[in-house]
Order: sequence, then C-alpha cells, then structure tokens
Amino acid sequence: MEQNPKKLSEGLVYNIIDQFFKSMQNRAGEQFYNKVKNTDLHPEVKQMMKKMADDSAELERVMKKYHLK
Repeated sequence: MEQNPKKLSEGLVYNIIDQFFKSMQNRAGEQFYNKVKNTDLHPEVKQMMKKMADDSAELERVMKKYHLK
C-alpha cells in the first residue's frame, strides 16, 4: 500500500468512518461516498467505501426482490 503524503488526524479519520457507517444505516452510502471521493482520503479507503456502498445497494435490491425487509 502506498503512503499518502497528506496525513489526516486520527479524530478526523474516526469521524469520517463514523459518518460513513451512519449513512449506510440510512441507505445513503452512495451520497456520502460522493462527498468524500474528491478528498485527501487514501484512494484505497475511498475504493473500499465505494464497494461497501455498492454492495449495500445490491443487498437492498436482492432483499426487495424476495420481499425481505
């Protein structure tokens, strides 16, 4: 994993992670990802957030397909 030359404070990182998971609970993961995609977060972190948001949306779609909520 390459090093990101800009370091974010530990408190800011925890805040971003907390907000991301709260957005996932509210089915707004994609919206949150769009807010952070142009930030200084490491590309690998942003890629994982995008994958989680996409996976969550896919899970929601499958659950609705089988009438599970």
